[in-house]
Amino acid sequence: MKKYLLLLLVAFTAVALLSSCRSKKSAVETNTQISAEEATWKNVTVPVRLELLEPQKISFSGRATLVRDEYVYISVRMLGFEVAQLYVSPTEADVVIKQINKMWIQEPIGEKFARLNLPFQVLQEAMLGEPKAIERLPKNLDLTVSGTKTSPVLTLKAGAKGKSVTGRMTLSLSEAQWDSTRPATFSAPGSDYKKTNLKGLKDALPSL
Repeated sequence: MKKYLLLLLVAFTAVALLSSCRSKKSAVETNTQISAEEATWKNVTVPVRLELLEPQKISFSGRATLVRDEYVYISVRMLGFEVAQLYVSPTEADVVIKQINKMWIQEPIGEKFARLNLPFQVLQEAMLGEPKAIERLPKNLDLTVSGTKTSPVLTLKAGAKGKSVTGRMTLSLSEAQWDSTRPATFSAPGSDYKKTNLKGLKDALPSL
């Protein structure tokens, strides 16, 4: 179970690390009342469904919190328990695996965003299915956005050590909570977690 959860989170971390090959963009239906770009939202918390499509199929529930221009934080749950966390900011990406072998993956990404001239807000609005933001994503990001405005679907592909990983995230914007006074955020795990970076993760993938 741990290895599939890790592979799933690796696929979604690819959007922050900008490490995939190309970009796929598709139009999103416009049957909704709210536009992520037009709204003056400060933060949003939304239920999500996370799916690993390859090399194995498995799914998890979760909640994503987006604080405008600051971070994306996803709490991943299974059978009612939090099993992992994913945090992406303009400067770093963190993945925390809580179950079995405790692991904390941290990678600086500020230089990558700077080289691509990609505003963090654009990435957030693309996650929310905003077509104009999707069109501004870099071409070296293998991201497909489909679905509807109330239920955008993001599909990400990544590859490492000869392994192809595909993950999908579906957001339920009809159940979103906008502009909370205390949005959820990431806090560093304790000293009992094994900390590594993207290189260390790639080195460990053959043993998964």
